[in-house]
Amino acid sequence: MPIETKVSGVWKRVTDIDVKVGGAWKDVSNVHTRVSGVWKEVFANPFEFNETISANTANYDLRAAAVTAGWNQSDPVVANVTVNSGVRCYATTTGVRGFSVPATFPALSTIEINHAGDTIGKGGNGGNGQPAGFAGSAGGTAMYLRFPVTLNNTGKIEGGGGGGGGGTAGDNAGCWVAQEIYGMDSPKWRLFKDWLLTDAPSKIRVPYLKYGEDFAKYISDKPEFKEMIKIWMDNKIAFIEEME
Repeated sequence: MPIETKVSGVWKRVTDIDVKVGGAWKDVSNVHTRVSGVWKEVFANPFEFNETISANTANYDLRAAAVTAGWNQSDPVVANVTVNSGVRCYATTTGVRGFSVPATFPALSTIEINHAGDTIGKGGNGGNGQPAGFAGSAGGTAMYLRFPVTLNNTGKIEGGGGGGGGGTAGDNAGCWVAQEIYGMDSPKWRLFKDWLLTDAPSKIRVPYLKYGEDFAKYISDKPEFKEMIKIWMDNKIAFIEEME
């Protein structure tokens, strides 16, 4: 519950109170008022933090900036931060934000952001180009506000876009082991590929797609090993043929 005073018809927050003691003005650190029999703090001498961001800045954190400026992390903060036009606050990874105001400010703190520039989240990574193509990762947050603020925005606040999905490989790609077992001219390796991409559990599909090409080369001169794998693959192909 801050103290406000009317100046030229506009209510403004009081940031400094002085009282005359023995003919000398002294700074008041705290003011309390009694509400329903309980004393409540309505004013605490705040730390004033004013900053203008005039150059491109990565991963801006208002709390960290106030600490760097001398805030003791216990007094209320009266902050006024301006992001100039043409200036970017940007995130360097999807795990951080271009501009952050965390929740950890004391009660009675007030924060005003005059945002005329651009705050931008980090874009997500593209998906791997495996036979089926994998989705890209999510983009990051541009502006993270977890404490009440007054935001005067005339610029742009843009979250990072998600990464594009990986392209689907050609029909002959991505099933090296089955091609080694059955041969390129056999339709059976395509049936196994259908099972791999649609019904196989991830604990089989993921390592197959990651290591399959090298494994196919390894078994190329091991006929007994190939015959064992063929029995297993025949079983999976039978499942596909039953479904059809």
